[in-house]
Amino acid sequence: MAVFIKKPVQKRSAMQKLLKKQIPENLVIEINNLMADKPILEVSATEFKSICQKYDAVTLAKSQRRFMGYYHLYLQECLEDKKLTDQEIAELARLRLLLGLSDRVIKEIHSSVIERLFSKEVGRKYNDGNLSDEEQIFLNKLSQNLLLSKERTDEIIVKQARIRVDEKLDEIMEDGRITPEEEEDFQALIQNLGLRPDIGLQTQEIYEKYKIYWQLENEALPLVTTDIQLRDAENACFTAPGKWYESNISTRIRDFNTLSGQIKLPGEESWHTGYPGEVEDPNENWEFIDSGKMILTNFHLVFVGKEGRKSIDLKDIINFVPYSDGIRIERDNVIPVILELPKKSDYLSVLINRVIGEI
Repeated sequence: MAVFIKKPVQKRSAMQKLLKKQIPENLVIEINNLMADKPILEVSATEFKSICQKYDAVTLAKSQRRFMGYYHLYLQECLEDKKLTDQEIAELARLRLLLGLSDRVIKEIHSSVIERLFSKEVGRKYNDGNLSDEEQIFLNKLSQNLLLSKERTDEIIVKQARIRVDEKLDEIMEDGRITPEEEEDFQALIQNLGLRPDIGLQTQEIYEKYKIYWQLENEALPLVTTDIQLRDAENACFTAPGKWYESNISTRIRDFNTLSGQIKLPGEESWHTGYPGEVEDPNENWEFIDSGKMILTNFHLVFVGKEGRKSIDLKDIINFVPYSDGIRIERDNVIPVILELPKKSDYLSVLINRVIGEI
């Protein structure tokens, strides 16, 4: 095999010869040349031992990593055709014996080379999100050829299936929206791969949010009941308890600096948290005005509080910025307002964005 190619040994100096000192690098070169001269199975332990006896124990110990590299390369050569023949198995066993490699080292090398090869093949077969009967037969035969146990084979297949699921999940969640078609494809993938839909609690919560975002933007606006009087053709689509704050640099601060949610801007293909370049004024403070209930309709954002009722015509909004716990509303020549919502402020932002675009 091309692993062992004959090389010239380094010449010793006169002083090294006089002191009977060997050049440490020559140990590896001499072993390499011995293996290059004849087939592995014909190399005798006596020949190998005669070379090693010329070198001290420290040189032998420091050469172990190079010996491991030889075994590693030889194993890779054997696996070029993705199988191990009886002769190759015998050659590897002989090489291991000659190089004096421990069970632990051999296990590490086999894990690195054989399991990586099998994992790569499994990953290729999972590219389309499914394993056909023919592909399953191929993998079973490959695992047998590579001398992998059934237990380890199953572990690798499940691991690669999970990697494919994670890749698909990243793909459908990238734009912050999950369509019904993407949901159907993802569930089919999980079923085809025989996995449980276990994607973690936090990821599951985000997953469900992205499904709702798509529904709020594309399906009929939700209809909610409200006790406030609405004009003809006006319907409420969102309601939640909250607080009303107004900008006032002379009062105490209420911090709303954490942006959250993803809003699609008119003419934009990407999703943003707020508007590009939006910077909160560090000198701007917020004064608490009232607490009550927020109601979004297809024409207005209404706030019914303890101190009375306020209404924002959606046509007058020139900018809005979503936060993790509320939304900032800006209008021409009017004091900016922040509506604080403990929950579902992202839903309100998505709906406001849609309704403004449909007015």
